[in-house]
Amino acid sequence: MEEKVDKLLAELDDLKFDSLIFIFGIGEGEYIEELKKVTCERNKIFIIEPNKGIYKKYSKVIKDTNITLVHFTKNNSDEFERILSEEVHYRNFINLYVHDYNNYSKAYPSDYDAFINFVDDTYYRLAVFMSTSTEFKKISLENLISVINVLKESTPIDDYFMSNKGVPAIIVSAGPSLDKNIENLVKFKDKLNKFFIVAGNRTLKPLIENGIKPDLIVSIDPQEITYTMLKKYKDIDVPLMFCEQSNKKLVREYNGSKVYTTQGVLKNIEKLENIRTFFVGGSVAHSSVDTAILLGCNPIIFVGQDFAYTFGKHHSLNSSLDTDKNYNEKTAIETEDVFGNSILTDNLLLMYKKNMEFYIKSCLSEMNSKFINCSYGAKIEGTIHKELEDILKSNKFKIIKSSIGNKEPIKIDEKIVFKDIIEYIDSVLIKCEEAIISCETILQRKESFEKAVEMLGEILEIVDDFVKSPKNLYFKGYFETFLFDIKEKYFRMPAVKYNELSADIIYQSDVFKKYFSELRKMLIEVKNLYTKTIEEINTK
Repeated sequence: MEEKVDKLLAELDDLKFDSLIFIFGIGEGEYIEELKKVTCERNKIFIIEPNKGIYKKYSKVIKDTNITLVHFTKNNSDEFERILSEEVHYRNFINLYVHDYNNYSKAYPSDYDAFINFVDDTYYRLAVFMSTSTEFKKISLENLISVINVLKESTPIDDYFMSNKGVPAIIVSAGPSLDKNIENLVKFKDKLNKFFIVAGNRTLKPLIENGIKPDLIVSIDPQEITYTMLKKYKDIDVPLMFCEQSNKKLVREYNGSKVYTTQGVLKNIEKLENIRTFFVGGSVAHSSVDTAILLGCNPIIFVGQDFAYTFGKHHSLNSSLDTDKNYNEKTAIETEDVFGNSILTDNLLLMYKKNMEFYIKSCLSEMNSKFINCSYGAKIEGTIHKELEDILKSNKFKIIKSSIGNKEPIKIDEKIVFKDIIEYIDSVLIKCEEAIISCETILQRKESFEKAVEMLGEILEIVDDFVKSPKNLYFKGYFETFLFDIKEKYFRMPAVKYNELSADIIYQSDVFKKYFSELRKMLIEVKNLYTKTIEEINTK
């Protein structure tokens, strides 16, 4: 028995003070007391027990606030999914410890596989989030500044809530199935006036070239390629829906009506605080579906939504770009297609699919929405598969759709908004200087111990106020990257030394001096980018 416990403890040898620990199997609870010796009050331990009888036996025994026993099976995962959602986030996901206690996985192989899949999915999703946030923080901030400047030319999507209740929506995505789906859309073009058609960046071109005019273009991607795809159509009479990170050139130069939706970044602005935050799932399709639901559309019909390499392709021929790459067979994985057969996909597409399934599941539990998949790629849970031709020629949809983008624009003074942002950044920069001076004073031991403790408390208040401020959303990518990087660089106390180091004001002062020095550097970069971009806008 000691060998099993020693093996567990060996895997926790470099445990950090805020690490999360997931152990598959409680055994006889023999490791719990030893586990307490190598963890601290900030660690959270989740023991995953698939056997209901064993779970009941020990659930009343474990009283520790930072140890949670969870009953989990592949068919009973809601509680574990909730824990992953609430406890694992972008600041701590790389400090997860997962252990299969005493080869519990051999006794419960299917439950263990489901457990690992949930953990892996969570880790991968957060890794993609942080990679994206870091890579696009600069361009996203430039886009946000430009978007603020054109809000007064836009109407909020909320103004069209339930404007198309009961109207079927066709969400046009760029997967390989679109080539066949387009043929049916063209064949039954005379039927499309009963459908609210939503296009993305890639799919506007094949629709227009085939004489099909969508009812809405959704563009949320920050990159320059987005502008390249749509610049030819910037005079088209179709509303463009954009958000804070949408490409600045596209939003600025688009001559059709503009509709604003939000990721929550600009909800600090008066008159925008109550706008509904749209669902973010990784692709434009998620935002398109969420918008159709807001408009009241039902059913939601997917075309070109493969989430897989259908017909051995990455995208449809109609929507391919010169920059597209062929999929990598070495990294491809199998999933189930709409016909129950195997089809190749990859981790990113599979993540997008699971995010869509999560959204559909929430809609099915809260409203009477129906989802129909007319694509030929991966099976999407919560949808039924139908041929697009059968839907289009059915003549069962009678409600006349309503156009959007024709209401009063948002009334906002962008100069006041920019002034508020700069003033906030300046106020935090002042606090940084004060905190750095306080840290240096403590490090030089110029004050009594009691005074030093008081000063450290004030420093911690500055940190807390900054981290909790909603105004950090004005530079969201920089903020998220800063918190992730600073934690990994300076806040890596071993769990066994947590009590000692958290009480060491010299150690803490040294760490927080570095924290505020890095924060000052980041804020100066953000302020300079704001100033430069605003000047560029004013000269155009």
